[in-house]
Amino acid sequence: MDLILHPITHLRSVVDRTTLITADFDQAKLGECRQSCNTTRMTNTHLGCAPINIDDALAEAEAVCEARGARLTKIRRKVLRLLLDSREPAKAYDLLEKLDGEGAAKPPTIYRALDFLLEMGLAHKIESLNAYIACGHWGHSHVAVFLIDTETSEIQELHSDRLKGVLDEELKRVGFSSKSSIIEVHGRFDR
Repeated sequence: MDLILHPITHLRSVVDRTTLITADFDQAKLGECRQSCNTTRMTNTHLGCAPINIDDALAEAEAVCEARGARLTKIRRKVLRLLLDSREPAKAYDLLEKLDGEGAAKPPTIYRALDFLLEMGLAHKIESLNAYIACGHWGHSHVAVFLIDTETSEIQELHSDRLKGVLDEELKRVGFSSKSSIIEVHGRFDR
């Protein structure tokens, strides 16, 4: 598998959670993605190759954190659940409002939780939107490439092994060690 588009969301549309994989998404590519990924993925809100069960995704996230010597605390887990359950990239203050009185939730609390999720590779920040989404590729290293349609606000994550290889090669050539790689491409889908 070299290139797969994962539907993430349509910011301006009301879409039923069970039908987020749109008709124009290639179901064969979905099968390829499921076969090529070694770990269970998150909800289909964020990736086409993800299971719907959020509890399974949270259990896997907890295991990922433990394997990396960290803990998915109650607040971090709640924030990740909110991201998984979101139909669109979520802003920090929107997440804060949805914490429902969890402890003394204040802006620093939500930002610390989001920073942790970013560090663990469980979420991505879309800088141009100042918003966050759950990541479904935490089982392997990847370059997050977000295709952002400036007219419809549709966002898809591009998964390209070739792009990761080229970027890794160039970084090695110039002697730079990458902590994370996120690319945003703004434009329009030809449909």
